[in-house]
Parts: sequence; C-alpha cells; structure tokens
Amino acid sequence: MLTVAEDTHLRERLLVAGVYATFTYGAAIIFGIPALILFERKGWTRWWQYTAAGAAIGFAVMMMFWIARPPMPDVRVFLIFAGIGSASALVFWALSRPSHAA
Repeated sequence: MLTVAEDTHLRERLLVAGVYATFTYGAAIIFGIPALILFERKGWTRWWQYTAAGAAIGFAVMMMFWIARPPMPDVRVFLIFAGIGSASALVFWALSRPSHAA
C-alpha cells in the first residue's frame, strides 16, 4: 500500500494524495450513492445510521486494497479506513439532513 514517509518530496506527496483521492471519490460513487438512495427509501435519517454505513464503506475499501495487494496490513489500517469513512459520512449527514435543506 502507498504510504507517505517524512522524507518524501512535495511532488511525491501530491501524487500519493491524487491516488488516494481517486479511490475516495470512487468509493463515494460506487458505495455512497447507492447507500444514500437506500437510506432515503427506508427513511433512515439518524446520524448513527450514516456513521455505521460510512464505517462499513471505509472497511470495504480497505478490503479491496488488501485483496488487490496482499499481505494483510496491520489491523489498525482497517480501523483508520473505517474511522475516516464514518467521519466523512457523519459530516455528510450533518450538511445534508432535511432540517438544513429549507
């Protein structure tokens, strides 16, 4: 998996950030949009539902990395991806919930 060490140059850091952004936006499109549609149909509008879905999506993205490129990384990496997914879903929920749409 790509990592950014302290001794990397700015150009390398930007390249790694671009690669990660591609996967992040891809996950939002492939998993996030269908989850949003499902949540709207089911009436699931609570913050914890969005947070749990975000964690599951973050975990799924890490699973795809692991399947594509073994060996298995440290378990903390899975937790980081799940945490980032849940945090981004919570921010999305806070910005898009119906009480803010008016």
